[in-house]
Amino acid sequence: MGAGHTRFGALEEGPRALLRTAVDAAFRSVDRGAERARVREAFLATLGFGGWQIGNAAAVLGEESDRAGIPTTRVENACASGGFALRAGARAVEAGSDGLVLVAGLEKMTDLLAPRRRYWLGVSGDTEWERLAGLTFAGVYGLIASTYADRYPSAREAMAEVAVKNHDNGSRNPNAHFQKRIAREAVRAAPRVADPLGLYDCCPVSDGAAAVLLAPADRARDYTDTPVYLDAVGAASDRLAVQERPDLARFPATERAAAEAFASTDL
Repeated sequence: MGAGHTRFGALEEGPRALLRTAVDAAFRSVDRGAERARVREAFLATLGFGGWQIGNAAAVLGEESDRAGIPTTRVENACASGGFALRAGARAVEAGSDGLVLVAGLEKMTDLLAPRRRYWLGVSGDTEWERLAGLTFAGVYGLIASTYADRYPSAREAMAEVAVKNHDNGSRNPNAHFQKRIAREAVRAAPRVADPLGLYDCCPVSDGAAAVLLAPADRARDYTDTPVYLDAVGAASDRLAVQERPDLARFPATERAAAEAFASTDL
């Protein structure tokens, strides 16, 4: 029923200020207004990138939303942190919360030097057999992309189209990290990061925050005439190390999560 976010990029604001901006924007977006005192629980999605000096980030969300004292939980699940936090928030609503649930996401990634960034990203994957052997996060996805491209010859062109589309979307969004269109030729000619992935295939490190307010479906129209209904959420996980996965060209966790979500709806 409400959502807000900051700009995204290399920002001067610290993590507390980013959270405050996103949460304030979420409350302002509610058509009929929402009292902060109605928020009964909050979830914060974050990898907890090094450099913050904030160990208990969930408590900070309570403070920066003016709801210090309510139950706050940090959800850390690497790139899936935001999705799992939203799932946790939806479960809290389903459990019978008589108020609102706040779900936020935050990363402050640009205040570290490149070696430390690589470390914090690397420990999201397997440490013993990958990171300590020199494999980066981009390298993991380079192996996956190479396997996929060998199986499906058109994959490389399709990946180039994804980069072009993403930058086109960014050019239309004043809050996006990158706001320039790129051509297919630029994608093909870009320096390799982890073959076959090039510069434009890989995401940058970035700073930013976002927040959403969840309410029971039967109360949503108390706040807005145009609520967005969350019909279903599916979730799953996979083996951490790539050498433990039987097929690098498939993502069984995505398949299982999608199957769970579709099974609980009429879609």
